[in-house]
This record gives sequence, C-alpha cells and structure tokens, in this order.
Amino acid sequence: MWGNAWFIVKADLRRTKWGLVVSTLMYAYFSVFGSFIVNELFPNSPEPVSMHVSFLADIMFLCSMSCIGFFMTGEYRYYWRSDVFTKRLMYMRSLPIDTKELVLARYMQMGINLLYLSIIFFVPFYFICVLGEMLTVAEYISFAIVWMSFGACMSILFAYKEMCGSGKSYFWFCMLGVVAYFAASGAAWYAGFGFVKLSVELVDQFGLFVSLASLLITWIWTLAWSRITKQKISRRDYAR
Repeated sequence: MWGNAWFIVKADLRRTKWGLVVSTLMYAYFSVFGSFIVNELFPNSPEPVSMHVSFLADIMFLCSMSCIGFFMTGEYRYYWRSDVFTKRLMYMRSLPIDTKELVLARYMQMGINLLYLSIIFFVPFYFICVLGEMLTVAEYISFAIVWMSFGACMSILFAYKEMCGSGKSYFWFCMLGVVAYFAASGAAWYAGFGFVKLSVELVDQFGLFVSLASLLITWIWTLAWSRITKQKISRRDYAR
C-alpha cells in the first residue's frame, strides 16, 4: 500500500515544478506581510491596539493556513470548468489502485506540502515578527504547530471536496470557506478578541500542551475524514 501511494506522490510532485515556485514566493510574501500585521498587533507602546488589526491578522492567518497543504498548480486556475480532479480520479480508479492508496497518497502529498510551506512561512516570520522576542523558542514552535494543525485539518476538508465532488461544487465550497473566514474573524472582532492573539496567549500560558492538544485533534480529524473520504470515493457515481 505504501509503495503504490508513494509512487502516486512522486508522480504528482514531478508535475508541480511551477506550482512549487509560485507557492514558495506566495508564502514568503505571506510571512513578511503577516509579520508586519502581527507587529502592529503586539506593539511596544502601552496604547490599546485597534481591533481592526486583529481582524486583518485573523483573516490573513485563516486564509493562508487553510491552503498550506496545496501547491498552487495551474490546475487550480480552471478546475471548476474542466473538472480536472474528477477526471484524474476516474483515471486512477481505472488502474489497479485501491481507494485507501489514493487517499493515503493525497494525505502524504499534503503533508509534504504543509511541512515545506510551513518552513517557508514560519522561519522568516520568527526573525521578522515581534513574536520571536515575546515567545521562547519552544513557545514559538507550539504557536506554529497550532496553526499548522489548523492548516492540516482544513486541507483534509478541502481534499475531501476535491476528491469527492465536482469542480463546480468544489469551487463554491472554497468561496463559502472564504465567507466563513470573514464571518468568523468579524465575529471575533465584534466579541473583542482575535484568533491569532488568542493562540499567542494560549501558548504563552500553557506552552507545549497547546501544541500537543492540537496534534491530537488533528490526528482524530484525519482518521475520521479519511474514512469518510474513502467511503465517498467508493460510492461515487462518475456518470455524466
């Protein structure tokens, strides 16, 4: 099973050369841009911080982290018209490859993407952002793991729609996700707190326990959605 899954992963990675370049530049930009926002969120002056800054920080982290398991390949420019992901799945299903291997390969690739793009994002972020001075190295790693765990959970959810739905339904699901991020950030802003600020406060107070809890939730989430995804692929009707 692992051999076939790794074969699929290597084949997909060979096709993502330009996607790798684009994603690297994009997350390097997110790192620098995000550090400026977070620096405004934790200023050295005693003056209160505007909640608008917290809103921007939340939007930036929620949107960027939710895509961190994917390289921005050319297929994402037109998938809602061509339904390329369904066509690829139909082809893979015609080969002697088990459904478990298909899902495992997708998760393995997302894991590789997530680890690589997290390095691109969080390493420069540590040196540019004020969090590098506020938090210890262990606390900053915990902060990174919390958001990586969020990114992993969202990537698994998007992978489900990618593998189990049409291109149009996947597109509208992505649009709904953006609306949900804005709504959640707006609700947090209205309630007087922020997700980024709250994550910093939690790791400052509880340290590695927060990251361990995040990893546990991610593991349970992965097991649950992998089963759901495999069942959906097995029952999916590919008739047009």
